[in-house]
Amino acid sequence: MKSSKSLLTFLLIGLFLIATSTTALAAVEAWTTDPATGCKIGVVFLADGLTLVSANWSGPTVGGMAEGKGTLQFVYKDKPGTETKVQAEAEMKAGKLDGHANIKWSDGDSFDGNYREGQREGRGVFKFADGRVYEGEFKNGKPDGYGIGKDANGKVAHDGQWKNGEPVKDGQAVGSSAGGALKADKVLGIPWGATDEQAKRIMKQRPKTDYFSYLNGKDTFDRWHYYYGPYADFPDAWIYVHFYQDKMWMVQISWPLKENEVLDRFNIVKQGLTARYGAPMVEKGKYLDSYGLWDLGGEGRGYTVTLMIKQNVIKIAAADPSTQTHPFRVFITYYNQSVADLFNQTAKPGGSGSKDY
Repeated sequence: MKSSKSLLTFLLIGLFLIATSTTALAAVEAWTTDPATGCKIGVVFLADGLTLVSANWSGPTVGGMAEGKGTLQFVYKDKPGTETKVQAEAEMKAGKLDGHANIKWSDGDSFDGNYREGQREGRGVFKFADGRVYEGEFKNGKPDGYGIGKDANGKVAHDGQWKNGEPVKDGQAVGSSAGGALKADKVLGIPWGATDEQAKRIMKQRPKTDYFSYLNGKDTFDRWHYYYGPYADFPDAWIYVHFYQDKMWMVQISWPLKENEVLDRFNIVKQGLTARYGAPMVEKGKYLDSYGLWDLGGEGRGYTVTLMIKQNVIKIAAADPSTQTHPFRVFITYYNQSVADLFNQTAKPGGSGSKDY
């Protein structure tokens, strides 16, 4: 689940996980124009990679912007291209949600409560399609203040104070620490931030794992090692260990697969990731659009692992037939979101070059 619901992000105790976004971000406004009326509409996102596709407003306007009570409809898509439709009976001000709103998402989730300048603020009830519920106070789009979280069976998981999207227990947000909770301090035995040589040493110790090459990306900021070997009890994994400023920031593991193998591999790997990190924060799509995301915690923008199915476009040599005989891949990607932001910035045309993190 991922959406402008991404205005809501929070963790509950134990196995009760309610979440609708990736790592917490600063609010980003996306604007579009209703083609029927010409009025401007803005949506606030707190998740990375969401794009506002279209929006419509049936209600009054002031100064060319949606304002007052009416019906708001909009569509957005995430990085993989999955679209989500949203409909709300709501109050708007200066083009954004402001006041009471009753909102429904096409995946079955809903929210009934208050907004201020495009974000949840004040009392509200968020209901997930699978039965999970949070009822209580919101601030800056997240649970903050007194609230009650219930699991899919209606059992109360946390009744009390919340802070910045997390339940507070013994005066501290659950999962928080001075440096932020981190569910995976190593990937493939490699600690985050390891140097090129440290990572190579660790990977060469993995059984039945072959080192192939050290490669450069489009520029010198993203470099990677390529390995071939077993992962998660499956052989023949392609493993890329990425470095930014000689520090490990991303690991990608994938398998080239036939079409009848893809979904089984995705589901088995998903079970393994869920057993290790808990329920996915984002879970969407069907069959070849299946996608999952887990927030691993950490300082700043933190760490993330995603699981998805993609077309197989990777080949080592022109004669490699894998893209024809195995047209799909299951991808696991571990990455540091803060470094991803820096790398993406340097990769843009006219980017400012290497940045420190």
